[in-house]
Amino acid sequence: MKRIRDRVIKPTHIVLVAIALLLGMSCELAAYVPTGELGLPYITVFKPEDYDGMGQNWGISQADNGLFYLANGDGVFEYDGVGWTYLEEGFNRTARSIDTGPGQSVYVGYHNELGYFLPDSTGELKYTSLLERIPTSMQDFRDVWTTLVFKDRVYFAAIGHMFSWQIDEQGVVDGSLSIHVAAEESRYQGLMVVRDQLLLVDPAIGVVEVKGGELVKMQDDAGANLRPVWSILPYLDDEILLLGYEGVFVSDGETIIPWRSDVSDLCRESGAYNATALGDGYYALGTDDEGVVLFDSTGTVLKIVDRDLGLPNNQVLTYPYLDKEGGVWVCLDYGLARVDLISPLQRFNHSLGLEGGVVAMRRFKGSLYVGTSQGIYVPHEAEQPGHPVQFTELGSMLYCWDMKEVADQLLIAGDGDVHVIRDVGQRPEMVAEGVYPFSIAVDSTYQRAFVGCTAGPIQSYAFRNGVWLDEGELASLDEDVMWLTRSPDGALWATYGFDSLSVARVEIEQTWESVQVTNVLRFNEANGYTEMVAGTPFLWGDDWMVSGFEMLYRWDDVQHTLVPASDTPLYEYAVKHSINLPTMSSDHSIWFEDDSGICNHAILKDDGSFVLETPLRRTSTTGYNSFYSENGTLWAGLVGLHLVRYDYAADNGPEQEHTTLIRDVRIGENESRFNGSTQHLSLLQQPVRWSDRTVRFNYAMPCYEDVTRNEYQVRLVGLSEAWSDWTQDTHQLYNNLAAGQYRFEVRGRDVHNSLSQVASVRFFVSPPWYATWWATTLWLVLAISLTYGLIKLRLRAIELRSKRLDELVKQRTAELEQLREAEREAEIKASQMETAYKMAATIAHEFNNPLAIIQASSQLMQKSEFDEYKLREFADKIPPQVTRLKELLHRIRTVDDLREIDYAAGMKILDIHHGKPGNGVHPETEANSRSTRDRRN
Repeated sequence: MKRIRDRVIKPTHIVLVAIALLLGMSCELAAYVPTGELGLPYITVFKPEDYDGMGQNWGISQADNGLFYLANGDGVFEYDGVGWTYLEEGFNRTARSIDTGPGQSVYVGYHNELGYFLPDSTGELKYTSLLERIPTSMQDFRDVWTTLVFKDRVYFAAIGHMFSWQIDEQGVVDGSLSIHVAAEESRYQGLMVVRDQLLLVDPAIGVVEVKGGELVKMQDDAGANLRPVWSILPYLDDEILLLGYEGVFVSDGETIIPWRSDVSDLCRESGAYNATALGDGYYALGTDDEGVVLFDSTGTVLKIVDRDLGLPNNQVLTYPYLDKEGGVWVCLDYGLARVDLISPLQRFNHSLGLEGGVVAMRRFKGSLYVGTSQGIYVPHEAEQPGHPVQFTELGSMLYCWDMKEVADQLLIAGDGDVHVIRDVGQRPEMVAEGVYPFSIAVDSTYQRAFVGCTAGPIQSYAFRNGVWLDEGELASLDEDVMWLTRSPDGALWATYGFDSLSVARVEIEQTWESVQVTNVLRFNEANGYTEMVAGTPFLWGDDWMVSGFEMLYRWDDVQHTLVPASDTPLYEYAVKHSINLPTMSSDHSIWFEDDSGICNHAILKDDGSFVLETPLRRTSTTGYNSFYSENGTLWAGLVGLHLVRYDYAADNGPEQEHTTLIRDVRIGENESRFNGSTQHLSLLQQPVRWSDRTVRFNYAMPCYEDVTRNEYQVRLVGLSEAWSDWTQDTHQLYNNLAAGQYRFEVRGRDVHNSLSQVASVRFFVSPPWYATWWATTLWLVLAISLTYGLIKLRLRAIELRSKRLDELVKQRTAELEQLREAEREAEIKASQMETAYKMAATIAHEFNNPLAIIQASSQLMQKSEFDEYKLREFADKIPPQVTRLKELLHRIRTVDDLREIDYAAGMKILDIHHGKPGNGVHPETEANSRSTRDRRN
C-alpha cells in the first residue's frame, strides 16, 4: 500500500479528493445517485408476521441459486421471492450470523453452537452441528457474531475465539479445525473480504490478513490506539477504511489516521459501525437510530433511508447486504427491508408535498416545475443531507395543463387562464384571462406563444418590450385543442377533440410585427388520414410522424398529405401496440406509452432500425399522463399516483440472469418427492404410480426487485408442447395423467420482462398394474396358456366330435347298409315278384296257346259236320300241344336263364325257350304259325 502523504485530511483536501475520485471514476457511477431532486427509494418491507419469526434479524446471505437465508431470533429462514420457509422446526435458538457457501450449503453461528445446512436426498436442508469437533474446553464461546465463507474455508468468529474448517466443493466440512484465540473477553473484529483478502482486526496487534489457518500482520504499528473496528472497507486504490464507534479511519498499511468526513461524524454521533462496500465507490452504512445511509468515497452522505421513508424500524443490527440485482437488504431490530439504495429510479408523491395527478413538467432556470391537477409545485432541497426534496405549491392555481419556456419566461396554461413565471421563486402572473387554455407551442425566434384553447380557438401572444401582447385568434378548430406543437418547417400541428382526437396542420407566416394563417389542413379520408390520433406528432429521424392507435403516418411535404409510414421499422410496432403520448428527447429517441399502459423508450439507430426498452415497468400499471425528457433524465407523470424520475443515461446497473427453481414436487394426496431448490430434477428412478397420478409442482423465480410482478409460464411436454399464458401462479397441478414419460417445464419473467432460464422436472407415470411389463408378461403367458388350453380343448372337442361323427357315420353307414340291404332285398323281392309276374305271364302265354289249340280242336271234334279227315287233323293237333305243355313244365322246373322279350302289343315276357331267334319268337311257335297259315290258304 502506498503511504498517505498528508496525515491530516482537511476540508480542502476532501474537495480535491472528491474531484479526483469523480474524474477517476467512470461516468456511470455518479449517475446512480441524482445530483438534485432526491426522491423516495423503492422499498420492500418484511415484518415479523410476514415470515412468522421474531422481530430481530442478525444476518442475511444470498446463495448462488438466488435464495436468501435469514439469521433470526427464532433461527434460520429461507426466502425464494414467493414465501418463507422455517428451517429449524423443533429448535428454539437465536441465529447470530449466517453465510452461504458452495452448492447449497448454509453456515450458521448461534450461541454456543455452530454448524451448517446441506440438502438431503429429497432436497430438504438438514443441519449438521460442528460443536463436537471443537475441544470441550473451548465450547463456551457464547455468540458467534460473524460467519463467513472465503475460498475453500468457513470461518466462525465468536467472543475470544475464531474457528475455521476447510470445505469441499459441495460445502461439506472435511478439513481439520483451526483455532485462533483472541484477547480475553474480546473478539476478533471486522472479519471481511477486501480486494480478495480476508482481513480482520485483532485488538492486540491491529489489522491482520487471514491466510487459511494463519493470521498475518499487515502493518507496523501495534494498533494500540485503534478503537473497536467492526467494518473494513476498500478505499481508493489500495487503502482501507476502518469504521467503528469512534468514526472512520484510513489505513495505508503503515499508519492509521482519522477520516474527516460527514460519514465519520455520523458514525460517532449515531454509534454506527456496520458498513458494506457496494462497489464503484459507494458504501452502505447501518446505523443504530437513523436507518441505512448511502455515502461515497468522499465521505459525503448521499441518501438516508429511515422509518419516515418506509423502513419498519431505524435500528440496523448488522451489515447491509448487496444482492445480485443491486438491491440492499437491511436487517433491523424489527423486521427486514430491501432498499433500492443505488438506483436510477425514484418517485415523488404526496408524502413529499406533491398533490394531485402530474400533468406537465418543465425545467426552468435550473428548477423543476411540476404541474398537477391541483396546481404548480416546485421541489426544495431538504435541510438534512441525504433526505428527499419537499415540494412547495406556487399560488392557488388549479389544474395546470401545459408549460413552455419562451423569452426567458415560463408560460403556463391552467385554471382557465394563461400565466407566466418570470424568474425562479416568483409566483405566476396573469397573461390572458378566461381563455381556458389546454396547450402551448412557442417560437423562440419571434418570442411568440400559440395557445390552444377549449372549443377550438388557437390564440397568439407575443412578448414585446417586457409585455405580453394578445394578437388575437389565429384559427378555430371548433373542438378542444388538447396538444399543440410546431414541426421543423414552422407549421402548427393541433391535436383536437376530446373523446375522439383528430389532427390538423395550421400553416402560418410571421414577422416580429404580425402573424397570419395561410392554410388550415384537417386530415380526413380525402387527404390520407382516417383514424383517431394517439398524441402529439413527433420527429423520428428526418420524418414528421403522426401516430394513430393502430397506424403510423408520415407527413409527405411533396404530396402535402399524410401517408402510412410503412417503410419504417417503427410502423409495424405502431400497428400492433400503438404509440401514445410520444415525447421527443434530445438524443432523437422517443418515449411513449403502449396500449397496455407500459412506458417504452424507442432509440433510433443509424440504419433506420430501433431498439425498444421498457425500463419503467416497475413504476405502475395504471398508465401515464405525460413525459418530459431532459439531458438523460425522464420525468413521467403517472395517472392518479405520483411522479417518477428515471436517469436513463446512467442506467448501467447489474444485469442478472434469473433462474426459476423447482421448489416442491408432490405426488398423489400429499407424498413429497422433492422439497428443496433445483433447476433440473429427474424422477425417472421413482416413477409416479398409476394410483397416485396426480402431480403438483411448486416453483419460484428468486428475483426480488418487485416480487409482486414476477410471472410464470408452464408446459407439460408429453401432454402439450404449448406454453401456458403468463400468470402469477407459483404452482401447477396435473390430474389423471396417462401412462408415459413427461417433462414439466417452467420459466419466469421479472418486472422488466426479462425471461429466466427454464426449470424442468422429468418423470414417468407408470402404467396400471395390469399394464406393467410383468403383468403384460403374465397376461401374455396366461393368454398363451389360455390359447393353448382353448386349442387343446378345441382339438379335443374336435376329436370327440370326430369320434362321434365317425360313430354316427358308422351308424349312418350301417343304417344305410341296412337300408341298402333292405332296398336290395326289396329290389330282389320286387325283381322276384316281377320275375314271378313275368314268369306267370310267360307261363300263361306259353300255356295259353297249346290249351287254346287243344280246346279249339276238342270243340271242333264235337261237331258232326266235320269229316273224319278234319277230325283226325284236329286230333293230330292235340298231342303236340300236350307234349309242348310237358316240355314247358320241364323248362319251368329247370329254368336257369330268363330274359325279357317283346311280345304282342309291347308286353314283356320271359323267354323260357332254348332257342333264341332274332325276332324273339319261339321256333316251334313260328312253325305252328306257318302250318296254320298254310292250311288256311
